[in-house]
Amino acid sequence: MANHVPEIAPAAIEDAMRRSPNGLLAPEILRALETPVPPRTLQYRLKHLVTRNRLIMDGEGRWVRHRIPDTAIDAPSREDADEPFIPLSEAGTAIRDYVRQALEARKPVSYDRKPSPTALSDAKRG
Repeated sequence: MANHVPEIAPAAIEDAMRRSPNGLLAPEILRALETPVPPRTLQYRLKHLVTRNRLIMDGEGRWVRHRIPDTAIDAPSREDADEPFIPLSEAGTAIRDYVRQALEARKPVSYDRKPSPTALSDAKRG
């Protein structure tokens, strides 16, 4: 039977990293996490966070330190952290907020179903 590997959320790693602005080594991150995880699992999660620019790697090999980017420390945490961040204009933000409303809350629209003047009639199509 396979061993059960506990799932660690990226937020748990980031919370541990926020407590140390100078960054942490992988063994230090393992000790800082509430849920014990295998080192290889942590290594995979750290790599994932680095590729998504949520962590920065300083150094190489065993002595690599992971830290949170300087801009991320000052930035307020977003409510929808699972959603990718794409900068939007004011009009884009208004459209996104409108589309996120429930269908019942949106204004119904209809379409002009008349065919184009250049379209063939049913008699000519047949």
